[in-house]
Amino acid sequence: MQFLYQLGIHLYGILIRIVAPFVPKAKEWVVGRKQWRNQVSLAAASQAPVVWMHCSSVGEFEDSRVVWQALQEHYTGAQFVLTFFSSSGYNHLKDRGVADTVLYLPLDTKKNAHAFLDRLQPKLVFFSRSDLWANMLAEVKGRQIPLYLLGLRLERDSKFLNRWTRGFFKACFQSFTHIYAQHEITREILSMHFGVSEVSVVGNARVDRIAQASEAAPRYPRVAEFVGDHFCVILGSGLPTEEKMFLSLAEDPALAKVRWLLVPHEIEQEYLDARAQDEQKTETLFTLKTPLLPTQRVMWVDTIGHLKHLYQYAHLAVVGGGFDTIGIHSILEPAVYGLPIWFGPNHRNYPEALDLMSLNGARVFENQDQLREAILYQLKNGMPAGLSERISSYVTENTGASKRTLAELMARHPKL
Repeated sequence: MQFLYQLGIHLYGILIRIVAPFVPKAKEWVVGRKQWRNQVSLAAASQAPVVWMHCSSVGEFEDSRVVWQALQEHYTGAQFVLTFFSSSGYNHLKDRGVADTVLYLPLDTKKNAHAFLDRLQPKLVFFSRSDLWANMLAEVKGRQIPLYLLGLRLERDSKFLNRWTRGFFKACFQSFTHIYAQHEITREILSMHFGVSEVSVVGNARVDRIAQASEAAPRYPRVAEFVGDHFCVILGSGLPTEEKMFLSLAEDPALAKVRWLLVPHEIEQEYLDARAQDEQKTETLFTLKTPLLPTQRVMWVDTIGHLKHLYQYAHLAVVGGGFDTIGIHSILEPAVYGLPIWFGPNHRNYPEALDLMSLNGARVFENQDQLREAILYQLKNGMPAGLSERISSYVTENTGASKRTLAELMARHPKL
């Protein structure tokens, strides 16, 4: 498996450069990494001790954000470096003050891993969730740098348990000094299948971030004006199947007074611009400055990073991903606002989904007709008494993972 991994990494690097002139995202990936050696050297130029965290994208960073912020407050003299694999994560956070330096992680070859660590010389290293890069992890472990995995969650059908790749991932998991897991099943899997015993079950730190963010949620005057006193349904991180349903329901005469907020999983700006220019004037964009029209019943959110706050304007939430293999997006983000939540059948038995379903706060819909009936029912009858409070209380009662993680980390590393 090691041979195939090394070969695959090199082939990936070659192929992405070949397609870069024709694929904007590939071009962005290549261009963003062109000067990575100089950028890493500059990040470590102050000679201050470096704390480095790697995340795949925005979601993984949000999972560990509360821990990251607390580390910054504690290690006041350190340089904090944040790396991303995806362009979306890098572009969204590079200028937001979340670290002293935000970089792309270079392609995970042995040579790149060696050069990256030679330049950065970190004192502490964190990876968020399960974005595991074998050569980098092995290099960090070989240098005996404390290495921690935050927010890991493994299920019994995890891809890591495939018999052909299990040995490969065993080496990855065994590279970590300690792993902070979301639930007991993760600890059992790590022990039974990967021989890892350095594990603490702390809960889901994303809950802490969601609760924290809701307390300081910004206001969006354009969205507030768009919704007005209408019933509002929001689609969070929608994929094409859910988007098609929403657009069809928006044309339903029985739902003419509903306002629809659509937040796509992937933003295709040209497509959204075209939709906002339709002759019927029924759709608009979040970022437009033009006056809203009474005919506009659909608002597309054409920028990232706002979804978790936009739920405050809705009365019912549809979480995307349930009709796709990726599974549903975060249901905790709408739950903190006490919204009833609906999603497609592929919820992958996420504990949060099952818990909220047991409270009648979340439900599955199989098709557009079922979603239509759910909306019409709530329009006519409102929410059952106390349901909103039960949903939001579920979030607040499950906070604390960040504090538990930090308490253990501070015991291990009171100073750098």
